[in-house]
Amino acid sequence: MKKKSAVLFGLLLGSVIQAQPSQWPLRVTRNGSTIVTYQPQVEDWKNFAEMDWRSAFTVTPPGGKPAVGVMSARGKTDTDPGKD
Repeated sequence: MKKKSAVLFGLLLGSVIQAQPSQWPLRVTRNGSTIVTYQPQVEDWKNFAEMDWRSAFTVTPPGGKPAVGVMSARGKTDTDPGKD
């Protein structure tokens, strides 16, 4: 079960990272399964260096009912705030 969870998390994270703002919600279909990822929401952005975010998603297996979930993630960011 851990392997399936890791693969699912990888697909979700990859779909979120590759999405363009005009593409939300993002729909990916592979091997008959569909994952729909909704626009991420920022939870915290500490000193503009580390961001926590979450994103809702649905997973629908071939011929099955959708399951709803939420993915939470943390990542380092690199910003250039410039001077006003």
